[in-house]
Amino acid sequence: MHNLKILDLSYSEQLVEMPDVREALNLEIIELQGCIKLRKINPSIRLLKKVVVLNLENCKNLESLPNTILGLNSLEYLNVSGCSKLYNNELLDERRNTEHLKKLCLVEAHILSQLTFSLTCLRELDLSFCNLVRIPDVIGKLRCLEWLNLKGNNFTTLPNLQNLFRLYHLNLQHCKQLRHLPVLPLQTNYFSEFCKLPLTYSTDEEMIGLIIYNCPELVEREHYTSLISSWMIKNF
Repeated sequence: MHNLKILDLSYSEQLVEMPDVREALNLEIIELQGCIKLRKINPSIRLLKKVVVLNLENCKNLESLPNTILGLNSLEYLNVSGCSKLYNNELLDERRNTEHLKKLCLVEAHILSQLTFSLTCLRELDLSFCNLVRIPDVIGKLRCLEWLNLKGNNFTTLPNLQNLFRLYHLNLQHCKQLRHLPVLPLQTNYFSEFCKLPLTYSTDEEMIGLIIYNCPELVEREHYTSLISSWMIKNF
């Protein structure tokens, strides 16, 4: 166990508790995606000083997280999307220790407004298919953000994004109520560091650009076509 770096128990549908990992102190990746009966994360996770990825996506019966989980200084990717029973305040208890996080997938967007002041390193934000009718204005303050996925939501407008100088990918597809695009950055400094993360966690949509497929309510299309083309040229 001492040499183990990756623990992948994804889609173990009968798993109810994450195993004890106190003997696996060199773990870097813990993959528990789709463990639909998982209820508890073993508290021994607090001993892992090298863990970079913790993926709990669609663990529908997970009810709580250890209150030390955001104190893992090596953690860069935390995904709790689809954990519908997880109390949101579990992610707020250790909010002062979130400066190291670079990727975050959340159950509900209102958590972001309470964490944004400490998410200084966040590069990737996935709020897709969260049934959101409003996107928090604080997203425009995440100045290290490079990749923003908002597809499949119900908002009509977006906050001003012109201060996100590193943003190179914005996905708005299937936002069927969207009527207006936000103000995009006047300039873009592209500093992607995806190569530092495991290949399996780099997005399938890393292309530079703005995706607005299936946005039938979008008005002033000719104006936005010009705006999009200008923004993409600056990125390239």
